[in-house]
Amino acid sequence: EGRRSPKDVTIMKTVGFATLDVVAAAEVVKKAKAAGAGLEVALERKRAARPRFARRRGECIIGVELRLFALIFYLGGTVMPESCHPLLAPFVPLVAMLGEALGPEYEIILHDLTQEGTKIIASTNERLSGRSKDAPLTEFGRFLMTSPEVDGLDYIANYPAEAQNGRQMRSSVLLIHGEARKLVGLLCINYDTTKAKLLLDAASFLTAVRPLSFKGAQVERFEAPEDEAAFVAEARRRMGCPLEYLASDERRECIKYLDERGFFKLKGSIDYLAKEMAKSRFTLYADLRAVRKRGGAE
Repeated sequence: EGRRSPKDVTIMKTVGFATLDVVAAAEVVKKAKAAGAGLEVALERKRAARPRFARRRGECIIGVELRLFALIFYLGGTVMPESCHPLLAPFVPLVAMLGEALGPEYEIILHDLTQEGTKIIASTNERLSGRSKDAPLTEFGRFLMTSPEVDGLDYIANYPAEAQNGRQMRSSVLLIHGEARKLVGLLCINYDTTKAKLLLDAASFLTAVRPLSFKGAQVERFEAPEDEAAFVAEARRRMGCPLEYLASDERRECIKYLDERGFFKLKGSIDYLAKEMAKSRFTLYADLRAVRKRGGAE
């Protein structure tokens, strides 16, 4: 590693190997082409004038394309199955990404249906269903492989499922088709609903009420102290127009209504009403004295 660039060393360590001899590199290229990756990998068999890193004994120079292939097929140090169907190869890193993005309550499983007896080729959070890499395809999975009812479907979303350990799940499956719409793989996403149902039960309990059975009261209403705006808004609805357009007799009727409601006990009420009625404070004080005087005489 002494004469390799730090970038090359990091990439090679990431994919799970520090060196590749010519035979091993050629084998990787062969698998890449067999998998339909379409990568053009150039293995330099002769020492170049300015090689990226020096060839040592038993080593070869690996181009950018080979490192890219390695990153895809050895992501996280996990080697792709040798006989994986080529159409399923891009989904392998997707399984790991979905597991991290969605979180620990989601199980992601990728099935290769072209294997003899089928095979799980990638998975994350498989503890939720208790399955291993050697677990057989479910009965529903076999139904998807054989039933004409699913012809024309590309996916099925949010159907009920149950794990062996009793977990209730909400599941979805992507049907991966090859030539002539032959089903070659299944990408399954299973959500463990345990915590969600606990939250739902808690929400139902916390929002449940028992109606009052009294004739005189069915609902208790908590009323906040009214402010000037609330009083004036009610007076405006009562008078049927903005208060600034009231005639003098209508204005005094409005002031009488507000006085009976206790409006003028609020600090600053006269100034607030003066702005609403577009009148001076002195005019409103005069109207208020007249209303109270009339009320006392009656």
